[in-house]
Amino acid sequence: MSIVESMQELEGKRIVDENGEFSDARSVLEGIVNDIVTEKAQKVQNQLEGYKRKNSKNYIPPEYGGLNRFIGCFRDSIKDIVPCLSPIECGVLITILVKMKKGKDGLLINGGKPMIQKDIEKHIGKGHTTTSKYLNKFTKLGILEEVENVKDRRKNNYRVNPKYHIMGKFPKLTEENRFVKLYKDKLEEMIDSLSLSELGFIYKALPICHHNTFKLVHNPTARYNPTAKEGSEEASFNVDLELFNREELADYMNIDTKTINNLVSSLSRKGLIKTTTAHRVTSYTLHPHIIHPKGTVENRYIQSICNDFETHRKDALRRSKKA
Repeated sequence: MSIVESMQELEGKRIVDENGEFSDARSVLEGIVNDIVTEKAQKVQNQLEGYKRKNSKNYIPPEYGGLNRFIGCFRDSIKDIVPCLSPIECGVLITILVKMKKGKDGLLINGGKPMIQKDIEKHIGKGHTTTSKYLNKFTKLGILEEVENVKDRRKNNYRVNPKYHIMGKFPKLTEENRFVKLYKDKLEEMIDSLSLSELGFIYKALPICHHNTFKLVHNPTARYNPTAKEGSEEASFNVDLELFNREELADYMNIDTKTINNLVSSLSRKGLIKTTTAHRVTSYTLHPHIIHPKGTVENRYIQSICNDFETHRKDALRRSKKA
């Protein structure tokens, strides 16, 4: 029997409703039907909105924070200091960056208060002498700046030079002002699971990571949309990417090739870097959840890369167990 037939049959009849009172049977049935229809309609609407959001070009996975959870990393400035810092020193630096807070002008903040050296020692897990060496080098290079502590002038606070990193409102992107957005939430996760040298490799890779393909290239700001259909107008604007090979990567990072191999192998097993070999040349790709894409790539493409990374991670673990 259809709902319409049921309505007709109940015409003029009375039943006891959920409150124990006599009510018109047809009205009760209409109310139940309306509730079911409304609930299903809302469910469909939520699913549709979720699909649109996940497949939009500006979608940010919830597990990697909102728009104010980025650390801006200026490519050219960082590239200049990469040869001057060892992997461990870069690892310490990127560990310190996580203490930047929005609206605090680059100050390193812990527990709502500006950090002094003792706080930084505890955060990076190093002693006074070693931490002093790192801070002195970072301030000499200009990455960190000493700030007078108003409560105790004998102990400086520290801020990150906005020439290298910012957090909060980002400037307009220009040829002279090129930056990538590092996911702060992902950085916090990596700090808990990576060694300082591995973190240092990630930091050194930031300036050369292409904003849409996440490959390590010589032309990281080149226009290239990997989702553009072949033969389309969008595809005609794509520029060939100049991939880093192992020797070039070692030279750029100022690390020997053996160390590059060890770090890449370790990061592969942890699912943060993927290597691809073609014509005896190995290229490198960072996991797409480390930096935010420029905004011209659909999330379904990002997800396909993530799936490739998971497969690559399992293969790397399998190979390491056989070795």
